[in-house]
Parts: sequence; C-alpha cells; structure tokens
Amino acid sequence: MAGTFDWWACNIASKEPYEVDADEDSQPDDHDWLNKKWTEAKTEIARLVREAIGEDIPFMTNQGGEWSFQYTNGVLFEDNLDYVLDGLMSWDDVIEPYLHWTETPNRPNVTTIVSSSGITPPFNPWQTMTPEEREKLLEQGRNLLNRVRFGLTTTLMGDGYFAYDLHTRWRGQRWWYPEYDAPLGYPKDKAQRKKDGTWRREFDGGTVIVNPTILDAVVQFDENRLDVSSGKVDKYFVIPSQDGRLLINTKENSKPGKIPDPEPLFTLSAPERIVQREDKTLCRFNNCAVYFDNQGRLISLTDGENIFAIGGKAVFVSDNRWIDFGYENCNSRIIDENNIQFFGERVEGDFKLSYDQLVSVGENGLTISYKWKALTDGNIYAWRQQIDFPAKYYSDGQYNIEGVISKLPIMPENGSISKGGVDNIVMIHPTGAKITVKADHDLFLQDERVYNGREYRVLFTPIGYGLKEIKSGDTWEYTIHYTIVIL
Repeated sequence: MAGTFDWWACNIASKEPYEVDADEDSQPDDHDWLNKKWTEAKTEIARLVREAIGEDIPFMTNQGGEWSFQYTNGVLFEDNLDYVLDGLMSWDDVIEPYLHWTETPNRPNVTTIVSSSGITPPFNPWQTMTPEEREKLLEQGRNLLNRVRFGLTTTLMGDGYFAYDLHTRWRGQRWWYPEYDAPLGYPKDKAQRKKDGTWRREFDGGTVIVNPTILDAVVQFDENRLDVSSGKVDKYFVIPSQDGRLLINTKENSKPGKIPDPEPLFTLSAPERIVQREDKTLCRFNNCAVYFDNQGRLISLTDGENIFAIGGKAVFVSDNRWIDFGYENCNSRIIDENNIQFFGERVEGDFKLSYDQLVSVGENGLTISYKWKALTDGNIYAWRQQIDFPAKYYSDGQYNIEGVISKLPIMPENGSISKGGVDNIVMIHPTGAKITVKADHDLFLQDERVYNGREYRVLFTPIGYGLKEIKSGDTWEYTIHYTIVIL
C-alpha cells in the first residue's frame, strides 16, 4: 500500500517494457500526476475499509504514508533495516517513523518491522532450484544471527512486532531464536539514545541495547547481566557494530559466553588505519572512521557521534526500471597499512563488469580509485557514482562550490541543486565539519527528496545518462577523493 506509484515494480520479474495509461488518453501518464491520483485513491480505500470493518478489527498497510495514519492500526516496515545495512538509509530514518507509527490512534497497534537475510533467491525458487539448493539457501539465511538481533533490538525500542525471514522474494519462514524466549517483561520507559550512538530501553527483566553505528560499543553495569544470545554473564559487554543484545537481570556468577567479543574492535582510538573483521572493513583517519562492506561499498562516515555521509557506491542500471546490478565473486585484501583493494563483478542477467577498487587512507581522508572492465556485451541505461548526505542532518545547512557558500533547501523544490561542471563540492555539517568530495569528472549536487529519497546526493556519471551499448573489453578508470576537516 505504498503512498506513491512504484514504477520500478512493474513487470519486475519479466522485465518486459511497460507503459502506464491510467487516464486512458493513449499517452504514458505523467509521474507526478499518477502519484497524486494513486495517493488519493489509497487514502479513499483506507477510509472505506475502516468504515466497513468498524473500530475493533485491526487494519494495517505495507509501507504506508501519512494518508493512512488515521485509519489504520499500524504499518509494516518491510526490509527497511536491510537498506540500513546496505548503506542506502540511515537507521534514524527507520526508528523515527517506526516510533511514530506505534502511536496510531487505532488500538491495538500492529506496527511491525520485518527484516530479511539479505540473500536474494531467484524468482519462483520452487520451480528454479533443487531441494538441496533451497535447503542450503534457507540454512544460510537462518544463521545470519546478527541481522536477527539487529532487527529485534531495533523493534524493542518501541512497542511493535518483529519478524525475520529469507527475503522479500521468499517470505514466511517460521524460524525461532532464543532471544524470542527472553523474560523481558514490560518496558519501564521509552528508549533513550546514548552519547556513543547506542539506544537502550529498560524492561522489568533487563536492558535491551541496539547499536546502529559502525563502531563497537562497550557497556558496563553495576551488577551482572545475562546475554541471552551468548550465555555470557558479566558486568562488561561489547555490543558489535550494527548488532544488538538482550541483557537480562540475573543472580548468576560471571561466566564466558559462546559468542566471543569481536576482534579487532571497531573504535576510533586504535593506531591502525585499516582493520578488517569478517566482511567488514574500517578505515580510520583524523578521529573519523569509514566503514566498507565486502563489496567495497562505502556504508558510513562518522566521528562516533555524528553521521556525515552514507551510501558511497556505483549504481548500474540496464533500463529505466532503476534496478541496480548485483554483486558476485567479491573479495578484498589489505595491501599495506594505508591501502586496501576490493574487487569483484557487477552482474545483471548475462551482462557482467569487473571492478578493481583501491582505497588509500591519508591523514584527512580517503582516495578511491576504480578500474572497470566489461566482461560481456550489454547495455547501460545509467551509471552513477554517488555518496549521500542525509537531509535529516544537513537540511537548511550549507554547501560550498568554488568558494561560494550557499544554503541547502529546507523543503525539496527541484532535484538539481547545482548544475555540475565542478570538480569538488564541500558539504558543511551542522557541527561545522567540512566534507569535501573531489573527482576527475563533473560533479552534481541533487536533492533526492524530490524523488522520494532522504538525502542530498553528490554524484557524477562516467558515461553520462541514456542508453549506451557496451562491448566486451571496454574499460573505464576514475578517482574520487573524500576529505574531512573537523573544527
């Protein structure tokens, strides 16, 4: 029940070309007009449903908008936390609307967060996979326990429901986890944000902590607590980056748990510039940290208290559905104390490109150099290298282009803030921190809120927009510099 018409979802499986002509004038509909009509119709549907079922029957929507707030008992937040883990959305943009939706005027409230493993199965897995392949995929998804904990502890910051399953293409696994049996009891108060970026909520039976940041958090209690996930009993706990814990009151003596503390710790204080853990990489400089996933995507830039940027990556689409290419055969290696290499493939159907991404860490920032090569023939409709600055933090803030300081729009007016033709853009955070993006291509600054986004986006297009035919063996190279000055 999305509030706007999801053009990208039309024929998502078949990928056949489509046109929408809701007004039957034999012309494709204007997007703004159709979105307006769509929202009006959804609002009327919600009103009619509530009128028909009365006040006592729960009624919810999936990814609703304010248009349905007064008529429903809540909303389903489907896979929003997956977008956080992929660096496409800030956690604040999940928790704030989630807490809002748990306060709908109709009771009981059924607002729900559903998270997935992030593993993408093929369409129609019952027809396209063998029983052995399906079982392997399900087992892999079931055991991504950090994603379960992150989703559950986020949900427990408010009074909603939680679910975890494989993927939006294959929902409905009824997996059970020890955390679901934790004797938390009732919440004592509302959740609170701590200075280290973690959120905590006190319950009759203990404390729930979620750590949405890219840094590990160390917490200490006056009395022993039991970590439901690991079995550890102690006063001292490490809550890993983008993870969470249910810490239950206990009279037990201290004992180790079955989940070791993460090693090395992701903090700002250690001397090494580059540290890796599982599929995560942390690069440290100038009392800041940048987190990359194993695909080489820049997930977040922070000083431990403030998020300066998220979602630095290359976006490839082969047609106007704006479905990004997938990742395959990704890996990384630390070259020396200042350099790390990410490499792999970007894939859409039979079309493949390889990438070699070198990240060099300096005193005040990063330099990222890309080498791309087409492994097959194919089409690219759009190729965008981008990094996002959440509007939540920058709205009504400032940016600097060629020495001219201008104000960012409070409300979205049009997509283009700058017209390009510059090689560097400085975004000025409310704290005064200055984040410079410099590239060897013309940079643009866009207000993505016009397109239902939540950020100001700095980007460039290595081959421009519009359908381009790519030949196997074609190559491209470019370099981006990110620097930060904290006052």
